[in-house]
Amino acid sequence: MGPLQVSFLDGQLGVARRACLRDEVSIAEDAYLIARPADFYGNIRLGTRLSGSVVVRPDLSLWGSLEIVRYQTLLSAVGNSYMGLGYLSLGASYRYYAEHDRSFVAYARLVLPTTSGLDRRSQPLALELGTTAEVTASENFRFHAFLSAIGSLALSDVAPADPRGGLRVGGGVDWVPYEAFSLVVELSGGFGYRDALDFLAVSAGLRFAFGELIAADLGVVYPFLGAEPALAAAQLAISGRFDGRRL
Repeated sequence: MGPLQVSFLDGQLGVARRACLRDEVSIAEDAYLIARPADFYGNIRLGTRLSGSVVVRPDLSLWGSLEIVRYQTLLSAVGNSYMGLGYLSLGASYRYYAEHDRSFVAYARLVLPTTSGLDRRSQPLALELGTTAEVTASENFRFHAFLSAIGSLALSDVAPADPRGGLRVGGGVDWVPYEAFSLVVELSGGFGYRDALDFLAVSAGLRFAFGELIAADLGVVYPFLGAEPALAAAQLAISGRFDGRRL
């Protein structure tokens, strides 16, 4: 239940956190693709990300995510590639409202430049503050909505700080025809970070639960309008959960 975890930006900046707090560990494969054949340009980014979260009290969880392997290659007249450590993301979620079938959380995320050579003369830092709402409308339908503010700057002695800020907003629905399976559809938008309209995007995902301990999530996002250059982004994640809940 909750927002899909597919990201356009490094360190999962702009990806909403769910309102359901969980004890879990996961490993994910991320993919990001820019393809502009008319310009003889492409950008492929693949990553393996290890994540975990722990509920330290009923209304508070701490979480983090590290891109343990990142591969990125530019397909152009002057090609370039990178393979090494990626970005580290640390955060906390606070559930400030929970009643009946509704939950609301506030969360904060800090993205740190832990790459091994990707950021040589400029070290990017990013911060996100957001909130997510989740409502279980019935046994088969669960809704979520999210809003966050994101910002970043570069620490460098040879280049300007290039401060940026923007908003992310969206919502979606989980259709749960069976206890161990759900289909997710989302509509999301980004504003002000790269351009006035960063993107409008539609996302779809599948969620599977294999008993109470193992779950799998597959998500794809397609930006159909705005400045976001990606053709699409996707994620496949396998999670181990220790709270006795399936989806």
